[in-house]
Amino acid sequence: MLHICVKHNNSIRYLVAEIAQLEREQTAERTVQALDVKRENRERLGTTPLGFVTVQAEDGSRRVETDLGEMETVTLARQLRLSGLSLRQIGTELTRTGRRTKRGGQWQPRTVSLILNERYMETIPVEAIPVQAIPAEAISA
Repeated sequence: MLHICVKHNNSIRYLVAEIAQLEREQTAERTVQALDVKRENRERLGTTPLGFVTVQAEDGSRRVETDLGEMETVTLARQLRLSGLSLRQIGTELTRTGRRTKRGGQWQPRTVSLILNERYMETIPVEAIPVQAIPAEAISA
């Protein structure tokens, strides 16, 4: 009789594990669908990068606009990189001149590398990027 109880216990454990796995898969599917809808509506996903700000319109939609003060920091970092400074040196210079990261922290080499990355600007809707905001040679650095 004890052997039968162990057998049922294993079956119940297996059933609960299968249901948990099914729920994880359904959650992943719902998340992908929700993100797809946001992308179709051109909504900003994640943190708005340095140089831009997300604003809420009267209709409740959100859009990305250029923050000229922050864009100066991005442009300066790219110009410093073109002049040959290392990521650490750029971070030191940005901190020394009182420029803060998007979240108000200090500059680390990894944070600097993110704004120097070519793909950085791809995260922003084209209409939000000012034509003369960043020198072209700085983007490909």
